[in-house]
Amino acid sequence: ENVPRTPDKARQLSKTAMLQRSQDFAASARSYLYACRIQWEAVEEGEMGATLEELRWYMASYASVKAGELSQIHRNYARSRPYYMAFFRLVQEDDPLWSRMRGLINPMLSYYWVNAWRELGLNSGGLGQNTTSPAEIAVRAATYENQELSRLWFEMTQDLAEVNPGLLRRVANQIRLTRNDSPVYAQVADKIEQMLMV
Repeated sequence: ENVPRTPDKARQLSKTAMLQRSQDFAASARSYLYACRIQWEAVEEGEMGATLEELRWYMASYASVKAGELSQIHRNYARSRPYYMAFFRLVQEDDPLWSRMRGLINPMLSYYWVNAWRELGLNSGGLGQNTTSPAEIAVRAATYENQELSRLWFEMTQDLAEVNPGLLRRVANQIRLTRNDSPVYAQVADKIEQMLMV
């Protein structure tokens, strides 16, 4: 409680959280959450250099590591979804946060969708590795023979459409570009675009 409530302290905690991220999701989440609290108080107090943009960056970073902690460590896929949604709500294409978070966007989306397989106890067959694009995962999920998986993917994707339609529009475009000769790919892209019209 005797920690200074300054933007510098929040930045320091954020740097610590970034270093912790690859080794300890839980510790990283705590550091980011504390950075959020300190930055929020600094913004509220009108501290010099305290910006809402930095606060939003800490919040998106916190949401990403908390989603990782819940899904990758605790295997609580359903409980991780609100954190994925918070990340995608904050990181919009027309926002300055997009360029800062660019390297996390596709991995977050891939993990979000691959978690549908994990939540149902299904083998994802290597999906979610760095080589698999979100567009490819979307096609596999939407056309998977297990209807329960397809339903869950559809529900998760509708949730995503509500918070970040621009990201889904990009995925639909990527699906069309990936296999523009495939009617199956075109159907999945159409399905995603229909979600955006609701």
